[in-house]
Amino acid sequence: MSTTTRTASEIMTPEVISVSDRDRVRDAVQLLLDAGISGVPVVDRWGNAVGVFTLVHAAMSRNDGDEDNKEEQAREDARADEWFYRLDLVRKLPIPMPTPRGGTDRNDADDDQRVGDVMTPRVHSVRADCPIAEVTSYLLDRAIHRVFVRDDENKLVGIITSMDLLRVLGDLLDECVATAD
Repeated sequence: MSTTTRTASEIMTPEVISVSDRDRVRDAVQLLLDAGISGVPVVDRWGNAVGVFTLVHAAMSRNDGDEDNKEEQAREDARADEWFYRLDLVRKLPIPMPTPRGGTDRNDADDDQRVGDVMTPRVHSVRADCPIAEVTSYLLDRAIHRVFVRDDENKLVGIITSMDLLRVLGDLLDECVATAD
């Protein structure tokens, strides 16, 4: 089948790893690192997708600051490399980075922070029969890196990441080279 006529269900990863909104951030980070992924859907106790949790959320949740200015500060901090964790891939543990305020961004009180407190409370999804071109536009228009795939009953059945779309691009380039020969 031509790459240009494929649908979301044909390129999605059907095994979706998720975390609960009640999970500790620290445990969710370890799950992401162990799985070698950067983000997952967040589900409530009934299994409904209620948001997205990423390693960026975890890094931003470590920032200090008053609650009123937390969102703006998180955006500013996200731009500064020193605010993010370096990932020690051998031990697969986040390493606290020094902060401009001195000390480290590690706070023992954060050990009880819950995923539901730091996630993005929006679920981006497409239908399984959505054409790849529309999936690509959806990701680009929203500047996001992953979209969840749902069936006709709105059940979560897969995930498509920017890496999945890069694989499709590679297939398309291979097709072009093959037809040019």
